Amino acid sequence: MRKIIILAAAAALTASAAIAQGGMDPATIFAQLDTDKDGSMSKDEYAATGRPADRFDLMDADKDGKVTLPEFTTYLEKMMQQRQGG
Repeated sequence: MRKIIILAAAAALTASAAIAQGGMDPATIFAQLDTDKDGSMSKDEYAATGRPADRFDLMDADKDGKVTLPEFTTYLEKMMQQRQGG
């Protein structure tokens, strides 16, 4: 379990950089964060990465308490655009 949490944290920390460098795609990162493999990431799963809770709230576009792959991908794309000045 500890290994999964560490891997999820590492994925969350490097998501934007990996995408920018053509590394892991959002689906791969999301699969690591969705530790119970139910197709969505809960706030508890995200909290296990040690990332700020407000970031989860930004990803949860429809405010249903879970983040789906499309929501996650949209969030990452917006983050990349902001980092690139767009």
